Amino acid sequence: MKTPHFSVRMQQHLLQTALLLLLLLPLGAAGLWWFGKHQYWQNNLERQESLYARLSGMQEQQEAIAQALAQTQQSRTVFFYPEDQPAEQAANAALQSLRHVLDQAGMKVDSSQVKIPEPGDTPPEQSDDDPQGSGIQRIQLLVSAQGSWVSLQLALAALRESRPVVTIERVHLSTRMGLQSVTPGVEQAINASFTFRLRKLQEGA
Repeated sequence: MKTPHFSVRMQQHLLQTALLLLLLLPLGAAGLWWFGKHQYWQNNLERQESLYARLSGMQEQQEAIAQALAQTQQSRTVFFYPEDQPAEQAANAALQSLRHVLDQAGMKVDSSQVKIPEPGDTPPEQSDDDPQGSGIQRIQLLVSAQGSWVSLQLALAALRESRPVVTIERVHLSTRMGLQSVTPGVEQAINASFTFRLRKLQEGA
């Protein structure tokens, strides 16, 4: 059996092919390396974009949360006396404001009293929006005043605008003279006994 004989030209072609393969291998490896790097950068860019989107969303949520907290704080100042204000000081400030409102409306304040509940006292009747144990201290203010029907109506209208809010729990109206002794054309004086209530935040509320 004869051994295959390669011509010189075929040997040259085989040598050139082998050299070409040797040259292409580094280029192929470099291409694969570049493709892998490109995929890594692309994936990293996508992760960065996703992270940026999440951070932007969190930033927007922080702004919304900050606005909600500011609105809540503003509402607290409308409905409640601050927790760092002593109860006696809050009651006296509210009483002074009430006396001013009644005086401006034309009513004369005869007497006023503050009732600050002591620890262990039974709290007044609670409402659905003012539950017991909600971290709110409730202070009663008793005020007696006299004036005309018009001044009473003006006072009630002005009390709705006072801040922080002081609610009217009870009001008792009476006249000094009976209906039989009313003089026609003469406006009769009204005696009004108010029971107000203010709400003060306690520590931790």
